[in-house]
Amino acid sequence: MNKSNFKKYLSSLLFASTLIIVNNCKDNSSEPETLFEYNKRFTNSKSIPENINVIKISNSIGFVIVNGTTNVNEASFLLDKTVKVKELSLSEEAFSKIVLNSSQVQDTLNIFVDSPENDNELFKNNLSINIPYNKKLFITKYNEGSYVSYLDSDVKIETVDYESTVNSVYGSINIKSIKGNITATTSLPENGNCTIISESGNIVVKIPASSNTNVNLKTDSGNLNYTNLNLTLTSSTSKEIKGTLNNNQGELYLYSNKGNVTLEGF
Repeated sequence: MNKSNFKKYLSSLLFASTLIIVNNCKDNSSEPETLFEYNKRFTNSKSIPENINVIKISNSIGFVIVNGTTNVNEASFLLDKTVKVKELSLSEEAFSKIVLNSSQVQDTLNIFVDSPENDNELFKNNLSINIPYNKKLFITKYNEGSYVSYLDSDVKIETVDYESTVNSVYGSINIKSIKGNITATTSLPENGNCTIISESGNIVVKIPASSNTNVNLKTDSGNLNYTNLNLTLTSSTSKEIKGTLNNNQGELYLYSNKGNVTLEGF
C-alpha cells in the first residue's frame, strides 16, 4: 500500500470512529432521566360555614379517608404528598403544586385536591380529613380508593378501579364502582336505604340483624350469600335473592355484574 492509499485508509478509519462516538452520544441522551421520590406531610384545617349540609370531596391523585367528628365548625386535614424530582432541592417547589382548595355552591362545600394536570406519576397525595359527623358526604369518582367512618348522615361514593370501605355509618348509603371491591358496615336508619352497585368488584355488607328492610341481592355471574339474618324470602335463585328482614321500612339493594355479593348480620 503506497503512502497516498495509506492516508486515505487512516482517514476513513478516523471518520468511522467519529461516527461511532457521535452515535453513542445520541443513544445515551435518549435515556430517561433519574427521578427520586420524596414524601412530606402537611396539616391544616378549613372552616365550615353554618349553612353547609353537604361536603363533596375529590382527590384524583390518591386515597381519601373521611372520619366524622363532633367539631361542627371546621374540617381538619392531613395531606400526605409524594413527588418525584431530579434532586432534593426541587422537592419543596413540587410539594407546593399539590394544594387542597374549596368552593361553596349553595349548601354544598366542594373540597378538592389541585395538582398539575397529566402528571399523576410525578405527583401523589393521600387526603385524610375530619368533617362534622352530621353532614352529608359525597366522594366523587376522582379518587384512588376511600375509607369512611363514624358519620351520622347519608354517604355517596363513586369510584372506578379502587376499593371503597364504609364503617359505622348511620345514614343511607349509595356506592358505585366499576372494578373496585366494596365493603360496608352500617346501621340503616328508619326508612333509609343502602344501594351498592359494582360492575366486577365484590360486595360485602354487614348490618344489624334487627334491621327493618327489604332485601334484594343480585349478580349475573358471581355468587350470592347471606348469613346470620332471618330473611323472609319472596324469591330465591342463584342470581337473585329477594326478601324482607323483620319489616319493610327500608330498602337494601346490592348488585354486582361479575363479582360476589355477601350480606351478613351482626
